[in-house]
Formats: sequence, structure tokens, C-alpha cells
Amino acid sequence: MSNKKLVYFILPIIIVSGIVITINRFLDKFYFYNNEKCIYNDNSKIVSINDNYSYLEKRGINENSNTDITFKFTGMDTIWHVISNNDTEINIKYSSNIESGKFKVVLIDPYNNVINILEHTELGEDTYNIKKGTSRIKIVGSITTGNLKMEITIREDENGVDIVAING
Repeated sequence: MSNKKLVYFILPIIIVSGIVITINRFLDKFYFYNNEKCIYNDNSKIVSINDNYSYLEKRGINENSNTDITFKFTGMDTIWHVISNNDTEINIKYSSNIESGKFKVVLIDPYNNVINILEHTELGEDTYNIKKGTSRIKIVGSITTGNLKMEITIREDENGVDIVAING
């Protein structure tokens, strides 16, 4: 009789555990992973005006021309608008240290062309052509943990360029 009670006790625990594990794997595989994987690799989604992100952690500053943030996030988040009255150039210094996941920073021009600034862990400095209008700089990640430091500079003789930090 005690074996029957033990079976009736253990069997439901095994069944419920199996259901919970199956649901978690389904959500990870078909919702979180695939949704963000699609965003990460799909420029047609990245150029969207609307951001789509979920932060587990975000610390640091994002000011005009400077950002220094530590994060755990998934999705895409606009960090700057670069508003220019004419075609010009900007210089971007960057340093990223990505502990896990996929990560990149992109520049989106007014015509929705996407230029990769950096991907994963990188240190560097580059000059980018900015078209007249509003360009955007976005971070894009898929289950990403890490930190990012960036600084934008404009030539001293350049007028009509504003860098606006977006703090979402």
C-alpha cells in the first residue's frame, strides 16, 4: 500500500516538472530567442522608428556625445539622434566588452541605410559620413550582457549638427 502512495505522490511531481520544463524551452526557443534573433539579423526591423527592448539591468550615463553604460538586455534601443543641416562627418570612439550574447551598434542614416559601427567586443575609432537630416545610433542585442563606452565628436568648424541623447 505504501508503494501506491509513493507512486501517487511522485508521479504528479514528475508530470508537472515535465510540463514546466517544456513550457520554458518553448518560450526560450520560439519567443525570446527567435524574436530577438530575427531583430538582430534583420535590418528592416532595426531601421524601425520604434524601439523594441527589454532590460534586466541598465546602469550608467547616456548624454549628448557620450555614453558609458553597463547592461543586460535584448532587443534594439536608440541611444542618439544625430541631426544635421547638411552632409558632414562625425568621429566615433568606442569600446565594448561583451560577456555573453550578441551585440552591435549601428548607424542608421535618414534613408534607412544601416552601417555597423561595432560588433561584440571591440575597441576603435572611425569617421562616418552623415547625410543631411536625422540619423540614429542604436544598440542591438540578443540576450546580451556587457558594457559600452562611446564618444562622438564633430569638427570644430562644423555648424548645424546636433547630437541628442535618447534616454528611454
